[in-house]
Amino acid sequence: MDHNEERRKDDGIWNGYKKYIIDFLRLDCNLRDDFKEEEIERASGIFWTNAFSCSNGGGQAVFPTFSFVSHSCTSNCDHTVFPQRHLVLQSKVHIAAGTELNINYISPIQGRLKRRSKLRCKWFFDCICDRCLDATELGSHLSSHLCEFCGEILLPSDPLIMDSNYVCPSGHSKSSEEILSFEHKVTLEMKENITKNDLESFYKLLNKYSANLHATHYLMILLKRHIITIYGESTEQEDLEKKIDLCEEVLNGICKMDSGYNRDRGMVLQYLCDAQKKLNRLLMSLGRISEEEFKSRVEVCMKNFNEANECLLMKIKKN
Repeated sequence: MDHNEERRKDDGIWNGYKKYIIDFLRLDCNLRDDFKEEEIERASGIFWTNAFSCSNGGGQAVFPTFSFVSHSCTSNCDHTVFPQRHLVLQSKVHIAAGTELNINYISPIQGRLKRRSKLRCKWFFDCICDRCLDATELGSHLSSHLCEFCGEILLPSDPLIMDSNYVCPSGHSKSSEEILSFEHKVTLEMKENITKNDLESFYKLLNKYSANLHATHYLMILLKRHIITIYGESTEQEDLEKKIDLCEEVLNGICKMDSGYNRDRGMVLQYLCDAQKKLNRLLMSLGRISEEEFKSRVEVCMKNFNEANECLLMKIKKN
């Protein structure tokens, strides 16, 4: 499938596609005598639709059999392209016999409007998976906003329609354009602060938008995840407890929309395990927990450590 028929309907997309891909191959690369323009269009369309990035800047490649794997925003499989250009498809969860294998074409940590727009723009389809059908996105609330008038949750009136209004139980509403504009504003502010790597700046952003975005909105998840990574090596009890709370909040959001073993979950579990280990040692040294409670906490920490390894080493073991 090349989707060129759909691309031709948008002059902006098709003109850019023709100039920078088709004409480049025909004229700059001197392929016009070897292939018809229609053949180059067809091959380029197939590549544009089905290619996946190879690891370590190795360009992109098409894997013919793998191209048949469908998308789901709650995928049951993950894929890896290794430096030797070998592709591995691996289950993230237990899959019952006869169940279709699927992957996520884009990052699952994205909100409804951004995610569905990307799928429509590049692959020309509207996803109707369980996550897309549910206004709360399976209870994850990754796209849920909070009403500025009553503080209740704003949800799309019809999750499958891009321009449907977001409405709260009290009847207040916001247009999808307003929602998208606000999310774009938050994203820009996050990008402006990311180079500073300043803990205080990101906590200010978190507090600033906590009145507008659900606690597990994808932008709040990204903010919290970044805060976790820049917390440093503090061994103060208050800092460790804050870091643990953030890790658990992020994991709660990740597990609802991307269950099973995955890299995002593994990385956060690593940070959680490290903070738990330091806090356990601190509390034990201060005599604030018994030896029995310490052992119980260590068991929890080891469980998280093993799960983190399963998430992060899954691809290596498969290789």
